[in-house]
Formats: sequence, structure tokens, C-alpha cells
Amino acid sequence: DGMVVVAFDPQWYPAIAEAEAAGIPVVVTHFPIEEGSAPGVVSNIATDVAAYGAAAADAIGEKIGG
Repeated sequence: DGMVVVAFDPQWYPAIAEAEAAGIPVVVTHFPIEEGSAPGVVSNIATDVAAYGAAAADAIGEKIGG
């Protein structure tokens, strides 16, 4: 069993702590979190959303000739 958290918010910390206490690993996706800031999180799979948006804007600009 495990728990994957996509819409991460510090309000999740108590639930993550409960999951850790129950031996349930927690993985956070999409949002980068500072290592150690959310005890119980065993993995963080994140993107740099600002860089992702900038790359998307550049690609759109190239496609429309701008």
C-alpha cells in the first residue's frame, strides 16, 4: 500500500505523519518540496512549473511565428 499526493499543501502534513506512523509510504508529485520539510514523504517527483510554462510559451511563440 502507499499514498500518492498530487495537490500538495502543508495542510497534508498531519495526514502524511499518520500514514508514516502506519507504515504507509507517501509520494508527492508535481509540486517541488524542500527535502525534510514534510517528514514521512519518501519521494518527491516534481517539475519546475515556471520553467515548464516558459518552455511552453517559447514553443507556442515559435509555432505562431513570434
